[in-house]
Amino acid sequence: MRKFVGILLGTLLAISVVQSQTIDSGRVYMQLAGTALSKQDYRVAVDYYRSALRFRPDNAGATYNIACSYSLLNDKKEALKWLGKAIELGFYKFDDDKDFDSIRTTRKYVKLLAKATMLLEEVKGKILEPIIMLPDDFDSSGTYPLIIGLHGYGSNPVDFARALKNIPNRTGYILGCPFGQDVMGKVSFGWGERADAENHILSAIDYAKRKYRIDSTKIILLGFSQGGGVAYYMGLKRAELFRGIIPVAGGYDTTFNTHLANAKEKKLKFFVMLGEDEIERRINSNLEAVGQLIKSGITVSFNAYAGYGHTMPGDIDYEIERAILWLEQD
Repeated sequence: MRKFVGILLGTLLAISVVQSQTIDSGRVYMQLAGTALSKQDYRVAVDYYRSALRFRPDNAGATYNIACSYSLLNDKKEALKWLGKAIELGFYKFDDDKDFDSIRTTRKYVKLLAKATMLLEEVKGKILEPIIMLPDDFDSSGTYPLIIGLHGYGSNPVDFARALKNIPNRTGYILGCPFGQDVMGKVSFGWGERADAENHILSAIDYAKRKYRIDSTKIILLGFSQGGGVAYYMGLKRAELFRGIIPVAGGYDTTFNTHLANAKEKKLKFFVMLGEDEIERRINSNLEAVGQLIKSGITVSFNAYAGYGHTMPGDIDYEIERAILWLEQD
């Protein structure tokens, strides 16, 4: 599936591995669905998504990707039905998605697009503050490190914060998740132009600093999918702001290379996460990133996860905690 797999994250890990280490079935189904998409096994992906929806029926991302999968399978009736459901759940911007080429000229699609376009205009222009999650033992007189989490394309920070809800207690970090500035629906956002994304993230950091005592030497930037690409860019360009960067299933653009010297000078570190069953283009992009970072003298840890496609891999609580501990080392 194309870019919209970024919206998987919220439900993928909406219910984390609990302390008893019992694995939640909904999470497993979403991981399997994401990997099936990476392999273009659309019928298998549909089955997994529909199983996952039993655990969270309001997941607009999973619903949207079922519509995409049916369209790619040329099952127009089911594709239109599920696209309608995705719109009802708050996903409005989709006409640029080539996955819908098989249904684009149908009368029903035209009606759904008109409805979604009208709904999209209603939600644009609203000012949305970052989602903040604090450790349970938060003390307003204390100073805390900060992790900024960037959701994937088409997702939202509410779902992303829910996915990472255990991180503040496990690490002692305040978690801040800003909304992407490109409004795609009531529950759907993207990061748009890089300069705009940069300003948006800077505003989110300032917001956290105004509300809490933040240790400026311990700010980490984490991003998934499109958010991972923004994390690569933002980390390299504004390396002085961050202790480390965690791109997860992101994409690297060679135009970022102009900022490599800056990151080396500031001794920035990268902890890269990627599923081994990702599409070849994304794998090559991250290998390019790691190669450029190493060549430039930047410390990087590359972590590939067998059996995972375009999803957050493994026990994400454990993996992020491990990444933070590594980034904090001198």
